[in-house]
Amino acid sequence: MTFTPISVDDYVQLCIKHNPSIDAPTLRQGLKSALEAHKNDQRCACGNELWVIGSAHGGRTCYDCFAGKKAPDFACEIKAAIRVSFIKERRRYMNEMFSGGTGTYRNDDGTEIDMDSVKKPAFCLRCENDDDPCMEILCNLTRCDREEGEEFTCGAFRKREE
Repeated sequence: MTFTPISVDDYVQLCIKHNPSIDAPTLRQGLKSALEAHKNDQRCACGNELWVIGSAHGGRTCYDCFAGKKAPDFACEIKAAIRVSFIKERRRYMNEMFSGGTGTYRNDDGTEIDMDSVKKPAFCLRCENDDDPCMEILCNLTRCDREEGEEFTCGAFRKREE
């Protein structure tokens, strides 16, 4: 099932419009807590990924268990939770692709690069791409290309939103 992304602000506004008795700060806190649980890979009792919107209203649950039926094609989910799920899936794919020696980084002379010896600059930790598995290869190649003692620069840097 593919969820329709919705921002936290839009969801809170929509929810309160249809349920005026809901307290906005409490709902925001519930969404924040459920999103954190989702990021930490907590699961519903059935083993499925958490549905952040449903989990914000009570219990850590997936859509199917919350609603008692399979999710329709138009159900909403918080944008950040959809991104987390995508990143997890891409990481699994990248790990499979690079496991077992099938995908390695090499110097121009063909020698294999020990990625454990390539330090990640603090600059990278402030970049939105640091968590994006689609950018992982580019980021690793950029770090490998850096000379010792040279100031680190990256053309793909995008400052992470706080």
